[in-house]
Amino acid sequence: MQINRGNSVAHIGCGTGYYTSILSKLTGDSGLVTAIEFDPVLADSAGRNLRDNGNIRVIQGDGCVWPQVPVDRIYVNFASSRPAKSWIENLRVGGKLIFPLGLPIEQSQNKRSKAAKGIFLFVQREPSGYKASSLGPTYFVWGEGSHDETAIHYNRKKYLKQLQDSIETKKADRIRSLRLGKAKTSDEWFSGDDWGLSYEPLSKSSSADFY
Repeated sequence: MQINRGNSVAHIGCGTGYYTSILSKLTGDSGLVTAIEFDPVLADSAGRNLRDNGNIRVIQGDGCVWPQVPVDRIYVNFASSRPAKSWIENLRVGGKLIFPLGLPIEQSQNKRSKAAKGIFLFVQREPSGYKASSLGPTYFVWGEGSHDETAIHYNRKKYLKQLQDSIETKKADRIRSLRLGKAKTSDEWFSGDDWGLSYEPLSKSSSADFY
């Protein structure tokens, strides 16, 4: 993430605040870490744990509608089957985003969903669009909130099947760019109706429209 002093960082799904505290040390007093937690109990705990950090604010809310202003870095601590609109639109040029991209599966023991066969996706915003790459496979907690709806306006089962097929190709290391709001023009690791992960490097003339 290459977090620098003075950066503004959104920590989405902060839990009790452990990683939020580390992020605050990296940004220093001149930076700001906005920590979002959906679960009210965890958010309250994070607020108490981090109350002495002047460069942190903790918000109980839906991580898929944050950040609400442009930031330099976004670190998402739950898995989703697509990037949330807020993560993309509020990432500054030169900014970096990482999040687990995966599939929800039901766990028989506690009936909680988790993401399996996923990848950790790295996205960097450039003036012409979004570079993207896989940081490797991951198995990550499936978050709560509106991301479970994932703003999918077409058949959810079909969408998840397409994502599963992409994950099972084991070719995520070839991902080079993120396509948003335009038609597919190249070979892609994953292709949705309004976004995709392309094997082609980002073109300097690409546009960065979202949805």
